[in-house]
Amino acid sequence: MQLTFKDAKGRTVTTIQKPIQGRFKEEYRTLADESPIEPDESRFFQIVVDQVPSKWDHHMTDIKVITVGFTD
Repeated sequence: MQLTFKDAKGRTVTTIQKPIQGRFKEEYRTLADESPIEPDESRFFQIVVDQVPSKWDHHMTDIKVITVGFTD
């Protein structure tokens, strides 16, 4: 995923790329990325950012999918 952080004036502060990570589904407690996603199914995931830019305005970042992988 690509995340773009902006300042209070809407200017881009920085853009970073991070992988998504699976999360546990609370109802069933199964790992979200344990099996393929079926049509019309959704999964929980998270993106971990260790350090955010100091000038970030703390609003939701712009998030863009930049790579999609498939397994056989």
